Amino acid sequence: MTGKFLSIIYGTSLKVISKERLIEYIEFCLEKNLGKRIKGKSALHHILPRAKNLPFGDYSNLKENEWNGVHLLHKDHYYAHWLLTESIEHISILSSFCAMHFKDIKLERISKEMLIDGDLFQEKMEKRVELFNENMNMIVEHEGELLSKYEIIGKKVSKALNKEIEVDGIITTTAQVRGKKLSKTLNKEIEVDGIITTLGCMRAEKSAKTMNIKDSNGLSIYDIKKIKEKETKSAIIEFEGVEMTLARKYSILSARSRKKKQNEINKNVSLAKMKKGFIFDIYYKDKLIISNVPYLYINKNYQTLKGLTSFSKLVGKYKFFWVVKKPFNENFASVEELKNKIGKIIK
Repeated sequence: MTGKFLSIIYGTSLKVISKERLIEYIEFCLEKNLGKRIKGKSALHHILPRAKNLPFGDYSNLKENEWNGVHLLHKDHYYAHWLLTESIEHISILSSFCAMHFKDIKLERISKEMLIDGDLFQEKMEKRVELFNENMNMIVEHEGELLSKYEIIGKKVSKALNKEIEVDGIITTTAQVRGKKLSKTLNKEIEVDGIITTLGCMRAEKSAKTMNIKDSNGLSIYDIKKIKEKETKSAIIEFEGVEMTLARKYSILSARSRKKKQNEINKNVSLAKMKKGFIFDIYYKDKLIISNVPYLYINKNYQTLKGLTSFSKLVGKYKFFWVVKKPFNENFASVEELKNKIGKIIK
């Protein structure tokens, strides 16, 4: 049976880091198999993991592939997952083990004495972060564009959050609705140990305490995080045939993304020739949005018109904003008059 598992695993593109550990993992699972579930004491384990981004989807259904499932005591289940991280290098395998490390203690499935050494677990966590960043920075084609997975997720989230919806007869966005709900929840008053506080304050205090817990070297979680970030960003990598730091690579990708967005804005937003004085017509995708706008300050780098930022909400639909600065031309008596005019156009 061990040979069957090895044959399937080596038939994939997965990176096996230790064949000896892999054999030990498979044989451990088969040896410790209880044969049936023991309520509250055991867990059903897939020897070939069922994570969606692992190449074992054909064997995830245990009714059809009984040989791939074993019932393990919680302590053996934990150890099996650790052996798997020692056998195959993959973000899903590491993530699963790291989550189990905390979850099993929280649910009292295993005791602290059964956990692997703290320094060893920290190495697993660091490797998980490294693999995650490598995966998310991978450039792939998306809708005709070459983007990192971070950028793709950002686009999808932005699209979802900026989707216009109607709530109680008012046009708003998903982000605004979520923001209001979250604000209401966090600002709700509660009583803790006889003291009136809010959920937001409680979370902030708990987070601050956690981040300031110091280890044997006198470093807090926050300190360690900053050190690791600095080390990661200063790491030397090769990007497009050139050696550079990871921070430099991020800077280049970010600059390209900004330039791309700027080019898109430049295609869609245009100003008609300046009329007498400081009067403009503003167009979006060749559509006249507003005419005779007085005394605008134009930031040519971003092709946005800046000033009183409250106007940005009115024209967010057009992915750019403009605002009038004082003094106003005689064509408009006040900011409110211009606001009303823009508001009518947007609606």
